[in-house]
Amino acid sequence: MRCLPDNQENNHHVEELARRLSLRDYQATGKEEVNESLVESYKDLAYYLLANNDGQYPWFDRTGEDSKVYAELKNVYGGDERAAIVAKAYMYTPQFLKKYGDWIAEGKAEPDVRFLGVFRDEFKADVDALFPNAGKDSKDAVDLMLQDLLHS
Repeated sequence: MRCLPDNQENNHHVEELARRLSLRDYQATGKEEVNESLVESYKDLAYYLLANNDGQYPWFDRTGEDSKVYAELKNVYGGDERAAIVAKAYMYTPQFLKKYGDWIAEGKAEPDVRFLGVFRDEFKADVDALFPNAGKDSKDAVDLMLQDLLHS
């Protein structure tokens, strides 16, 4: 796994992304409410994604441009931001790179968005099978999801 420099800006980005991942279901509550018990658990996932995405939030590619892949992942997951972020994190795993092509070694800012058109159902099934707990709001579910991600 790549590392982020330990500085105030990166620490802020990790915290901010972890808090965003910890939002309770906005549609169910009608307001954005952070699930404080999950923020610490999501920090590892936030760090993993930010480090591998060259310090950029997941809605950007590795060069800081708007991520076409992230936008398409939100479509694939019906607007579910957390699921789209988890799916984008999966794109950095050795398992993904071996199965769908090593876009990082090719020097690309992100995988070609057309891959989602071709492999959409297969990719979604892979992510759903690897991270069955991605939609659950519990510390154990988040910890299991992160463990699966880091060891996939």
